[in-house]
Amino acid sequence: MGRMAEGLWRAVQRESADASPILDHVFQFVGPERTVLDIGAGVGRFAVPLARAGVRVEAVEPSDTMRHYLSRYVEDSEVPARVRVIADAWPTGAAGVAEVALAAFVVHFSDDPVAFVRAMERHATARVVVAVHVDPLFARWREAFGPLWPGGPGPHPSRLFKDLYPLLLQHDIVPDVAIFQQHMGPRWSTEDEAAAALIARFEITEAADEARLRERLRTHPDVWQHPAAGRAALLSWAPPA
Repeated sequence: MGRMAEGLWRAVQRESADASPILDHVFQFVGPERTVLDIGAGVGRFAVPLARAGVRVEAVEPSDTMRHYLSRYVEDSEVPARVRVIADAWPTGAAGVAEVALAAFVVHFSDDPVAFVRAMERHATARVVVAVHVDPLFARWREAFGPLWPGGPGPHPSRLFKDLYPLLLQHDIVPDVAIFQQHMGPRWSTEDEAAAALIARFEITEAADEARLRERLRTHPDVWQHPAAGRAALLSWAPPA
């Protein structure tokens, strides 16, 4: 979680989410109350732009490390009066009811995604909005580094659109769906920074394996210098009356 938080923090410093189709969609359903519940708010990628636009946000985030960066981003953006941070996992009784309940790229962490979104329905008056990856987030790492360790170290799989969408349909949740392009993965400033992160992710302990990784980074700089293009899905529906 610490490595993820650091990567997300680097991302928000380099690229604003203001033009995200996720935010555009959320704003369509923000009404006169101007309230959004941001579940798994992370470092504030969506919570802060929403607050800057005058929306009152409840940001649910269980990770201490994520909340550290979230609080910093809120303070730096001068919007603390419009962001209430809830230090808890979802679902939580500490959250109120908002016009929009948003969960962007966090449902895959849940052991029970149906219960997760049903709880979102109970906390939304106008819209439930869920973003999920279509393409595996770390597919490029497998392509670049998988040949070094066939059947060995690699990124952990996560629940994708193809897994979540039929599951929702089985439980009579029929969302509107929009597929959009996004850039996925971290942007590292240096080769050493990329190596340190990947050594930790792949759980590399042998010097020979580290040397092979560093050689691959030298010969494939595009893998660590630029995020990969990929698809994401925006699932959206009105909560039951």
